[in-house]
Amino acid sequence: MISDILEKEAELPSLEILRQVQKAGYSGGKTALYALVASLRPMQLATRRNEAFEWMRAVQQNAVPRSTLEKELGHVIELDKLLKGIRSGCSGPSP
Repeated sequence: MISDILEKEAELPSLEILRQVQKAGYSGGKTALYALVASLRPMQLATRRNEAFEWMRAVQQNAVPRSTLEKELGHVIELDKLLKGIRSGCSGPSP
């Protein structure tokens, strides 16, 4: 249950997680629950960061199909310029 909660709301405070699991019948102590939450939270955040990194690397290497990029980034007004900059290593206009 805790993993499910953290998957939906990774930044949810441990106290709120405690309240939710108590409503579901948890009767253990808060220290044990807080330790479990702390052990699960970094892994899930690290996994999300790694997924984002791998996705961006795939975009840079032109490994993501154009149709996928249009689905995920279709709201970006100048998508072609953004992709060109990402793939060429340009971080944007110089100040």
